[in-house]
Amino acid sequence: MITVERNSETSVDKSEDCVDENGFSYPDGGLKAWIVTIGAILGIFSIWGMFLIIGMIELHLSENQLQHESTSTIAWIFSVYTFFYFSSGIFSGLYFDRYGLRAPVLIGSALYLTGVLLTANATKVWHFIISFGCLVGISSGVAMNPLVAVISHYFYKKRGLAISLAISGGTLGGVAYSGIMGHLFRQVGFAWAMRLIALISLCALSIMIMLVREDPAKLKVLTEQERNLNVFRKTTQYIRECMDCKAIIHSSDYRWFAIATCAAEAACGCCITYLPRYMSTVGYDEEDYFLVITALNLASVVGGISVCIVADRWLGHFNAIIIVNLIIALAGFSIWLPAGSKSKIYMYVFSAIYGACYGPILMLVPVCCGKISRTDEFCTRYSTVYVLVSFTFLVTIPISAGIIGKGSLPSYKVFVVFISTISALSSVLFFLSKLYAVKTTTHTTKVNMKQTLLKAFSAIY
Repeated sequence: MITVERNSETSVDKSEDCVDENGFSYPDGGLKAWIVTIGAILGIFSIWGMFLIIGMIELHLSENQLQHESTSTIAWIFSVYTFFYFSSGIFSGLYFDRYGLRAPVLIGSALYLTGVLLTANATKVWHFIISFGCLVGISSGVAMNPLVAVISHYFYKKRGLAISLAISGGTLGGVAYSGIMGHLFRQVGFAWAMRLIALISLCALSIMIMLVREDPAKLKVLTEQERNLNVFRKTTQYIRECMDCKAIIHSSDYRWFAIATCAAEAACGCCITYLPRYMSTVGYDEEDYFLVITALNLASVVGGISVCIVADRWLGHFNAIIIVNLIIALAGFSIWLPAGSKSKIYMYVFSAIYGACYGPILMLVPVCCGKISRTDEFCTRYSTVYVLVSFTFLVTIPISAGIIGKGSLPSYKVFVVFISTISALSSVLFFLSKLYAVKTTTHTTKVNMKQTLLKAFSAIY
């Protein structure tokens, strides 16, 4: 890392800029950078906040509008939602790397608000699949990835902190929305609770659109031939290049990172989806599982920011994400599995530990992806990872619903073992990604497995 003084004509602020190995310079702070971060926080507050309360929505629908439908049938609403939530960002990812985020966030925000309002009036499974699963899911993915990626245009050394602050907006959204759901479901019903969320989102997304801007210097430079392509050729090339398949095939560190992220996100997503139903099944009060979800979201804010600061300064981002996934697995095996049905105190402890580790995963995945990607390819690579995550959710949520079945306690114990094992596996996979990343950055010419493993274990990366 070196620092250089930028020309005053192009400087975002008067501080020295950081320059990465690819020649991109970053203000790493300053008024404009933090204004963009605030805008991202507001956008992520609305969009990711919804994702963090899908378990509460699932439980409410299963006990009210869709009470006569099976768990497996209802699961398809949220399976479709998570699939589109994570996969639709692939289209906005490449667009952002080339042209910026204006169009994706405008289109995504408009569709998101439409989807939430239509969900408020839905009464049948197919209504929810179209309004919530498709509309809310697609719009969330289109807007979400550029909001995360734009922060990498302004931060380098402080990227982990800046992204963690932005994504903490989503967990704060989860706290706010879970509070709204907890009170308004009982007082005014599902429809008006969703309409209030739409109103809050309208305010937050409107301010976000005014604040966020990409750095034009970080956009991918198009060749003369690419600029002169006709509409048909440009469209086909865009579709062909929007997913970075070459990186998955040829880059070992990126390939293992993508698989590890799929495992980590699937385990956490399934937990969030079915945790409220579990608490209802074992006999806890409605207020208890609202509080558990709120505690999980609050802990994810504190844990996410704290762990990211430690990772930035001392521990290393890959090391941190490996450790938090292991802790999640241990919490599942040692607290939820043996004691979750015995006392709600255990569930509060579990949710606090889980949230404190889930928050860092949300915040460290984009940082780790940035460490093994060029800045002008980051959003495409980040979006590619989440396309793979979307297919994982499309499979794991129905599998989880199948395991839970009619909701007996032994079935839930199998479910806990299932997701905890996946979390433990993700730690191993993240370590493999780090192993190849360290090996690549040190330009090892002669493979010595023992030395490579020792370096991977000891490296702050």
